[in-house]
Amino acid sequence: MSTLTHCFIVPAYGRSPYLGDCLTSLGRQSRPSRIVVFTSTPFEGMEEYVAQFGAELVCHGPNKGMANDWNYALRAVDADWVTIAHQDDVYGRDFLARTLDGIGK
Repeated sequence: MSTLTHCFIVPAYGRSPYLGDCLTSLGRQSRPSRIVVFTSTPFEGMEEYVAQFGAELVCHGPNKGMANDWNYALRAVDADWVTIAHQDDVYGRDFLARTLDGIGK
């Protein structure tokens, strides 16, 4: 029996003052998931910063805009399901559980 895999990808641009709140909300999901932050505009100490929230960081370049960032992130993760989590959004604790329940997973 295969296990469903899910990944939150967080495209990040520069130093968002809300990124920590977003990552906290993803790390507190009632169903755990891998969390990967993708950026083409990293700031000094970003890897350590996202690691505090249990997330991974992937830097890529050059900066070609949001669509390029999202497409790069979608190609870079190996998961059955992916949620693109905006760096300025906060997700309720049961967001992932309810989403996966809604699709019968």
